[in-house]
Amino acid sequence: MDEIKLIDSFTSARVLVAGDLILDRYVWGEVSRISPEAPVPVVRVKKRSDTLGGAGNTAQAIAALNASVTVAGRLGKDLAGGRVKELFQRRGVDFYPLPNGELSTTVKSRIIAESQHVVRVDEEVRKPLELKTLQKKEKEIKKLLGEHDVLLLSDYGKGIFSADTLNFWLKLSRETQTPVVVDPHIDHFPFYKTATLITPNEKEMREGMKRVQANDQSLDILAEKGLEKLDLQAVLVTQGEAGMTLFEKGEDSYHIDTEAREVFDVTGAGDTVAAIVALGEALSTKRRRIIELANIAAGLVVAQMGTTAITAEQLKENVQNTGSE
Repeated sequence: MDEIKLIDSFTSARVLVAGDLILDRYVWGEVSRISPEAPVPVVRVKKRSDTLGGAGNTAQAIAALNASVTVAGRLGKDLAGGRVKELFQRRGVDFYPLPNGELSTTVKSRIIAESQHVVRVDEEVRKPLELKTLQKKEKEIKKLLGEHDVLLLSDYGKGIFSADTLNFWLKLSRETQTPVVVDPHIDHFPFYKTATLITPNEKEMREGMKRVQANDQSLDILAEKGLEKLDLQAVLVTQGEAGMTLFEKGEDSYHIDTEAREVFDVTGAGDTVAAIVALGEALSTKRRRIIELANIAAGLVVAQMGTTAITAEQLKENVQNTGSE
């Protein structure tokens, strides 16, 4: 089966992920009563778990598919930052630290009771990474780009990217002829110009294109304007239960329906799609072919609770099951 060979070929891909690093912390428990202090549930804790979030989740998704991956980002000199480094080591992800100053590590804590997401608590301080600070690392970063087949920018809007720093990454990528995949943030759409491909969900596409002075109702027209105004080769719009649609320069749009699964948690599905699309760019795979795999993997992610990395074996098993139906 050609898809199995494609998954096996991921071992030869080298991906550099740059982006906002987050520690995803889960508190698992059960609810049996309402608090007498306020009309809120009382969660009795059964266990706690930590996993990689943000760009770290994208990186671990790539590592789980047996590709080589390095993640560049900022971590605080705190317990959470140490925990993220520990998880990188455990997942087989190389870490390249970007200047952080005195910032603490971003932590998202989710309280889950009987598979229901009760509340999320965010601990973060947003401070933009200054261009002059990044420029001091220019030679190292350019060398890093030369050692990888593709750059994936994982933009969570936590401060690592701005107009200036995005221009920095894209300029160096052009100089090293490294394709760039962007998992975008709404506010930064105008600054992704000359990237190879972006992977917004439909809401991000509609809101982000308003920043590019495009506000049409038709997704096809928005994508066409995105390709033209941002000088992109392709736009992949994920549409939740409606599947995903690929728009490429000079090609008809290509839509695939979602894999029918019960949805427990959409956390990390976008990271997984971006990861597999980046692997496709690294290997110069036809995009219509790679998004079929991305669609299957995203279906596996949303069927599980919590941030989850789908392994190559899991993906191959589901490809085989899909092909035998």
